[in-house]
Formats: sequence, structure tokens, C-alpha cells
Amino acid sequence: MAARKKKRDESLTPGDMGPPLIFVPEGGDRTENQANLVKVRQSMGIVSAKELFFSAIERRSQRIILEFSKQSVAGGFDVDGIMQRLPPMDRPTGDLMLAVLKTLANLDASDRRSRQVGTFALRLDKLQMDCSIMSQGTKTGERVLLKMEPKAQTLLSMEDLGMRDKMLEQFKILIGRPLGEELPPPSKGLIILSAPANGGLSTLWRVGLSTTDRYLRDFVCLDSVVATEGPVENVGNISFNVEQGDLPEEILKKQILKQPEVFLFPRMPNRETLDLVCSHILDEECLVFAGVQAKDCAEAVLRMRAFNPNAENFSQSMTAVLNVRLVRRLCERCKQAYRPNPAVLQKLRIPPDRVSTLYREYQPPPPGQEPKRRKGEPEFCPECGGAGYRGRVGIFELLKIDDGIREALVKQPQLDIIRQLTRKAGMRTLQEEGILAVVQGITSLNELQRALK
Repeated sequence: MAARKKKRDESLTPGDMGPPLIFVPEGGDRTENQANLVKVRQSMGIVSAKELFFSAIERRSQRIILEFSKQSVAGGFDVDGIMQRLPPMDRPTGDLMLAVLKTLANLDASDRRSRQVGTFALRLDKLQMDCSIMSQGTKTGERVLLKMEPKAQTLLSMEDLGMRDKMLEQFKILIGRPLGEELPPPSKGLIILSAPANGGLSTLWRVGLSTTDRYLRDFVCLDSVVATEGPVENVGNISFNVEQGDLPEEILKKQILKQPEVFLFPRMPNRETLDLVCSHILDEECLVFAGVQAKDCAEAVLRMRAFNPNAENFSQSMTAVLNVRLVRRLCERCKQAYRPNPAVLQKLRIPPDRVSTLYREYQPPPPGQEPKRRKGEPEFCPECGGAGYRGRVGIFELLKIDDGIREALVKQPQLDIIRQLTRKAGMRTLQEEGILAVVQGITSLNELQRALK
């Protein structure tokens, strides 16, 4: 019997070892993907790759950064916007693991200098995830970004993301969605969706556009051949490759002839395309969404204005900006209520007669005062692992462009001036929206201060 067991163990390949996680190759044709799968299953690097992704899933991380130096691999897991250190890894182990990940995406595992981008998938029990890998050589080695997105999304609407009902109604009117039986006027203009770098733009793009009526109107998305954002359901995607000589503005001209009602630009490619977009909006009254990385609405407008389009056309075509900042959500199981200092409430402009209690992340008792744990009771909160937070929620700015802002975009396109005018336009700032989330017990003052810096 011992001999039979030894024989079974010897028949195992590295692909059979490690956590019960299954990789699915992508990027090639059926034959290439099958060959890549056979190849990676023979490499011990697949065990390290499984352990890396299994650990990320356990921590609820969907973003992993790997920094390859001459002798080791550093990096971390992004958990709700906070980086947690990667367990130590030597360079040979990291090299084998990276070769497996590149092969799964049908990339060149021997190329450690060029920028490479690819995709693969994974399964763990009933969980299925789409994964992407981006690698770029550095002076000391290589930098790798890994992202994971569940195929079954949990954030399906702006309400799920945390947008207030009243703001959602305003946003729906701007994009032409009916409120009940009432039909809004036809929507038109340029609407910018924005968030800080690595701060939720992909989520806002996907969830925000899910609010649109993509099944009633004809949408077209123009994006780089290396997609900036994931696909939007029921939206045709037209890709361009600038490195191979494609001119986005020429591709846009051909699409305009087909008369779609809505254009999507995950990132505006150049000034010529933006000029054409603005002219088309003014001539045909169509709706255009564009994504840009920015800290607030005012900065988002000026980042788009920095393409240096025709200023008058740009200002007249602008309709609105929606900006999001993701903050960690307090763990419902272990968050603590406390009575805030009246001076703090006054500073935050919160009426003390209306708010007597705020919430914060779990604070352990002083040494010697810890309550005795029951037998089998975990040391840390089982929901958040002791972090005090679980998941994230969005706080939003929604700016409707008025004549004052349009005039400034032509004559005085300066950040401080635009910010002053957004307040005059009645926009509530991220800080004001965040304080409301604190009052509602959704997040804490500490987290709001960290997120807004």
C-alpha cells in the first residue's frame, strides 16, 4: 500500500500542488492557450502563483504590486486602498512565478524590459475572476501590476457604490434617464467621470455607465487597443493602436457617420479627437462620456481643458463632472460608537444638538482591561480581520457646468478660480459629502481625513 501511495505522489505535477485554485490561460488561440496551460503546470512557479492569488483572495485584495529587484521581490496587496506587505520572496522564486503569469497571458516570459499587458482568468470553488497583468522593466528589475475582477460583480448600481438618492436623481436627469414616468429633456454634452489615480475610476466607469439606458440608445466606445477600462455591457467597442499609426480622430469621423447617440472615451486620446467631439456635440446635440484621473471636479475639467481644444467650443459643450473618492466602510460588526468632542463638531459644522454619537473603527481596551475571551472566540473580528473596516464606499461631487464656469474656462482656466465657481454653482464638496457619511456611521473621521489628506 505504501508503494502505491508513493507512486501516486510521484505522478503529481506542480499544477496539482498548492491551494485549490485553477488558472485559465487567455491571450492566444485555443491551441496556444492549451499549450501554455501544459507548460505552466510543469513549472514550480505555478505553486507560488497559486499561493499569491489565494492569499490575495483571502485578504479581499483585487490589486497586487510586485517590485523585482536584483535579489528579491517586494510589493504588497491593496486591501480597500491600504497596502499590506507581501511576504518575503527571493528572486529565483519570483522569476519562476512571473514566468508562469506571463505565459498564462500569452506574453513573452523572457522579456523583462518591455511593457507587456495581458489577461487570464482563475477559479476558486464557485468564485470566478478575470485577471490582468501589466509588466514594465525598471533600472533595478521589473514592476508588475496584477488586477482581479470577479465575474459576478457585487457593485451593480450607484446606490451600491454609495451615491445619495437626491444626487442620483440629478445624475439621471443629466444623462437622460427617466425618473418614474417622467421623461427628462434629451441629454447632450460632455460628461466627465473622474477619480484620483488608483482611486476608483474603473469602478465609477463601470457602475456609472450601468445607470445609462444602453438598451434604448446606440452607444459606441472608442478606446486604445490595450483597453483602458473593462467592457461596458451592450456597448460596441472600437479600438485603435496609436503605435501602429491609427489616428483616433479619423476613426471617430467614420463612427460619427453611423450616427450613434452616445460616445464613450475611457481616456481622451488627443486634442484633435476632443476638438471633433466638442464640434459634434454642438452640431448634433449628442452625449459623450470621458474618463480622467483627477482629485476633484475642478481639476477634472482643467485636465480635459489641458488638451488645449478650441476653448469656446469646449466650454459650451461641457455639461457635468462626476468625481468619486473611495473611503473605507466601517465594519458593521465591530465599529464603536462614541460621543464626539463638541469642538470637533463645531469645526465640522455639525449641529451638536442633532448629532450626539459618531462611530469609529474598533479601539482595543487598555492593557490589563481586555475582556476574557470565550473558548473558541477569535482574537480578531472575523468580518474585517481586525482592520476595523470592510469594503469601500464612494463619496461624490456632482458639478453641473453653468455659464460662470464656461466663461472662466475661456478667459481664466485656473484651478483656484474654477474651484470657487463650483461652490457658487451649488456643488457640495467631497469634504461636505464625506462628513455626511461620517454622521451616518458609514465611515469614520480618521478614514475621511486619510482619504482626503
